[in-house]
Amino acid sequence: MSLLQTKTLGSRADEVRAFLGDMVKREYETKPSIHFSTIKNARLDKLLSDILKPANRSFQLPIQARADIAIARSLQRQWRARYREAYFDIDQTRYETLAKTGRLNNVIFNDTGNNLYHPWAPQSYSSLSGIEINRPLEWLHMACVSRDGIVDSMLEIPTVGRYGVIVLPLMSGREDLTPTGRQIYYSREGYMPEMLVSLICRVGSQIRILRGHCLKSPFAPTVGIRYDGLYTLSQYGMTRNQHTGLLKAVLTLERVPNQRSMADLVSIPRPSQVDD
Repeated sequence: MSLLQTKTLGSRADEVRAFLGDMVKREYETKPSIHFSTIKNARLDKLLSDILKPANRSFQLPIQARADIAIARSLQRQWRARYREAYFDIDQTRYETLAKTGRLNNVIFNDTGNNLYHPWAPQSYSSLSGIEINRPLEWLHMACVSRDGIVDSMLEIPTVGRYGVIVLPLMSGREDLTPTGRQIYYSREGYMPEMLVSLICRVGSQIRILRGHCLKSPFAPTVGIRYDGLYTLSQYGMTRNQHTGLLKAVLTLERVPNQRSMADLVSIPRPSQVDD
């Protein structure tokens, strides 16, 4: 993220430079010390690509940044020459791993066009297991969430977990912080089936929140879906727009204390998960 946002290698830049410099030296000495699997799993090829990407450079390129680019270009050239086709096909290899044993395991892509909103579907479903509190979880899409037994539908509707606690996926709509920052207003517009009416009888109860990347919120993940812990549903309200006829549901949510902070959670997904 630092390359994209600050155009630097971040707080551990010296360590990164020392590591890449050592790799280049060993390649030129024909004594490579790194295996291809390490390059693939650590996404070192992505690091080199990001360093070389013009969009990640500052307008006035400092001398150190020029040296970083030269090292990255040299190492990329050496790895391409040594690994040849395997290096160029590294993303395809990652995708195949995702589908066979990785995070896309046991879900299939339906390209028939019958369901444009949910093209992925689980091949089988786990029984509803609920979610352990304080355990950060992240998925690629709702098919993976459903496959793991967290929800019983790929739709944006509440699911009652094993112990009676509601799991609520927030994939659309918007969130706004209250002035005190302790509560969150979640709102969505639509028709009656989309208004989460079943939550009226859950006011005052704790619910588990999933946030998706399409949610308009400062807490939304950059990609995929993330489990953000327990919230108390403090209030439910619904209004009608007299001009459009659309309904608007507003939930007041308050985060349950003694959980992992949102400052930590917003760093999920990690760069390698974003790459997936």
